[in-house]
Amino acid sequence: FNAENEEPDVNPHNAYSGWACIRYGIGETLFRYTDQMELEPWLASDYEQVDENTWVITLRDGGRFSSGRAVDGQAVKKCLEHLVQVHDRARADLMVRSITAQEQTVTVVTQAPNPTFLQRLCDPYACIIDLEAGITEEGMVVGTGPYVATSLVSGEELQLVRNESYWDGEPGYEAVKVVTISDGDTLTMALQAGDI
Repeated sequence: FNAENEEPDVNPHNAYSGWACIRYGIGETLFRYTDQMELEPWLASDYEQVDENTWVITLRDGGRFSSGRAVDGQAVKKCLEHLVQVHDRARADLMVRSITAQEQTVTVVTQAPNPTFLQRLCDPYACIIDLEAGITEEGMVVGTGPYVATSLVSGEELQLVRNESYWDGEPGYEAVKVVTISDGDTLTMALQAGDI
């Protein structure tokens, strides 16, 4: 978790920060891989490929952002539209022509056949975030995960608290502090001293 790795914050729409967003439990994607490397729905519940360019994704009932807002088709549409607008790699990978939303479904039409479309939605850049809640100046976002970012100092530390309205059960920790220690000797001393 540091700017040297193009991970300066937890905004998945910024460089490779989606990895920090998902790794620290702030965000989740529509689909993910199991330990057996099989694709499975996460915030989605199902999908249908209508034709070679059209994907209809049904969202899981009960999904909520840590802001309390429901994860519905409009929220996902807004998030994905923003993603392909500002993130070059996502724009090239997803090849989105249009997105429409209706209640708990999102329909994406790609510019050309994209057989790995669902796999691309597993990439951490595709964490679904609440754009109505905004992105802070420090790069904090509101996601659907078990933890909520409360403070962030890029390259130093990230403070998280339990998402009390997490849709998938009670998170295991009340609070989490993530620190960045780039120097190996400093890291070793901190471990030996019991500081981390």
